[in-house]
Amino acid sequence: MASQQHTLMPGVYILKNVATGTVLDLWHGSAGEDTPVTGYELHGGDNQKARCPNYISYRGLENDAGTGVVSGTYLSFKFVRPGTAVIASASPQRWRLCACDSGHVLEPVAHPGYALDLTGSDPSNETPVILYPNYATSNQKWYFIPSSSGVTHPKAPVVVNNPQVRFEEQRTENIQPKRVPTEPDKSLGPNRVDPQDGLGQIIAGGYKRIISKYSFKWAWVDEQSGIPIGIAFNVNSDVPVPSFKSSGAPSVRTLQVKYDRDRGQPYGLSDFNGIIGSNRIYLEIPEWLIEISGAIEGGPYIGTTFAGQGSWISG
Repeated sequence: MASQQHTLMPGVYILKNVATGTVLDLWHGSAGEDTPVTGYELHGGDNQKARCPNYISYRGLENDAGTGVVSGTYLSFKFVRPGTAVIASASPQRWRLCACDSGHVLEPVAHPGYALDLTGSDPSNETPVILYPNYATSNQKWYFIPSSSGVTHPKAPVVVNNPQVRFEEQRTENIQPKRVPTEPDKSLGPNRVDPQDGLGQIIAGGYKRIISKYSFKWAWVDEQSGIPIGIAFNVNSDVPVPSFKSSGAPSVRTLQVKYDRDRGQPYGLSDFNGIIGSNRIYLEIPEWLIEISGAIEGGPYIGTTFAGQGSWISG
């Protein structure tokens, strides 16, 4: 198929996911290192606007585009493997914009074969944006939508090799973390496994500068073998969080575990990190992305990140 010349004029853009219609969103417009980048419904805030200061010219897959994100920080990642979280960083990454039938796929220049991916084509707010092998699926395609304000056009186009894109600075002062009430996801979609009743609890707490400790112990039934699989691990958060307690016996309707690998379950000791979402906890361990969702009472603020080491036990 013949390549077609495309251009992206300098200005302010919103990156809209082809699969879900949600947009690339910098969590609360924070300029902090490792700030999460997620999918979120369009609200027009500055943290959903990306600036492209240079004229971009490319033909199919041939030319490179370095894409930066955030208020003074850039679209980036710490390492490369399936499910790696995409975050904001002061260190820019170079990206390649690949023309598709709808929108564009963004590939890291240094790691061809991977793409900017909206996890699981999930339209929920705060769905993590990750790196994933490039299959050119709709959740890996993005529309560059000109913002209604702030778009500028040069007097004469100038082709550059490595343009940078960044989010506009968030102009709201003293932004407070927010909780977004949502109903637990009651559907069991593709790759989602059915947990056992009555085998889950979450206990956590913290105040002032004390590091909060989280204990999780859950089991669910493997969808292929039907064998119950237990999980037990502890987590230390990297930021103080409000006191938090949610315990009891979550049912199939209020506790679900999702993973995106066809390699069985994780086993043994593993380092991991994660983020608190809206009624969801996202865990990332080597080669895995695990989503735990359910009714979380009170709880850490959405966007709280944590890290630790887990013991993953076959039941």
